[in-house]
Amino acid sequence: MSTMIQKHRLLARPGLVKDFRDSYQDWDEIYSQFLKVGSHDKPEIHGTTIAGPNRLVQTRELEPVTYFPVKTGPKVSAVDKTYRGGYSLSKESIDDDGYGKLNQGAKWLARAARLTKEYAATALVDDAFNGTFFKGQDNLALMSTAHTGINTNTTWANRPSTAVSHSVAGFTNLMDLARKVKDENGDPIVVTPDTLMIGNDQGQVNKAMQILESSLEPFTANNQDNPIKRNFKPTRIIVNPYMTNTYHYFLLSSKLNDAWFLNREAVNMTDWYDPEVRASKVAAAGRWIIWFRDPRGWFGTNPSA
Repeated sequence: MSTMIQKHRLLARPGLVKDFRDSYQDWDEIYSQFLKVGSHDKPEIHGTTIAGPNRLVQTRELEPVTYFPVKTGPKVSAVDKTYRGGYSLSKESIDDDGYGKLNQGAKWLARAARLTKEYAATALVDDAFNGTFFKGQDNLALMSTAHTGINTNTTWANRPSTAVSHSVAGFTNLMDLARKVKDENGDPIVVTPDTLMIGNDQGQVNKAMQILESSLEPFTANNQDNPIKRNFKPTRIIVNPYMTNTYHYFLLSSKLNDAWFLNREAVNMTDWYDPEVRASKVAAAGRWIIWFRDPRGWFGTNPSA
């Protein structure tokens, strides 16, 4: 079994170029663009919904008032998760490192913590059509063709029954679903998507630019006006490099978005020297909750191409 000195013996030798290719330009923070970010001081969080009467009853003179019940929905809960990681270096390997490159704990672990947040947050997006790990107040996945309300037998959808590729038809379908959202009583509400999120695929980026910026309808020989450009003016376009499927895409309403990243314990780093094994150790840890309750701010589809 090789020792730590043997694993890093190159760093004890002179003549290496100064560029160790140990860092690259990272993406700007993505998760805070599609999740609301806050803090929470408890290890778990709960929420529910309340719906009151939504109609008055026509009556005759002196007839009694009809009273309707106020309904409370089911409880939705989430618990925090702890993430930890670190590394250790022998005293010998640090002493023999002629370039000062091994012991970069703050740099490496800060990046590891940031990427952990990105992948943990995007796990909600990857699970949006399955609901294996994240479910909302109606016990359904974030994306469903039959979301329910607590005071109605009608349903509403935020995903098409058949997946639609990234196209004018796809945008039209999602925007139509946003128009037809119902509240907990089954009544129409106003939803205005203002954010587009797509995967990190240049073809999808090109399509988004063509659909949103062309004055004439793209992908057709007809010189008719492009209605999407007039009806959907996103304030933000998110290209998410952490999404597993790059063909899935979403329209979000920042006003109604109820998906959250809640910090329970900010990522902190500790370092210490273990004299018994003569090693420096560095560790980082953080706790947070990722959850959603109300799916009304999200609309998406999951084509395979």
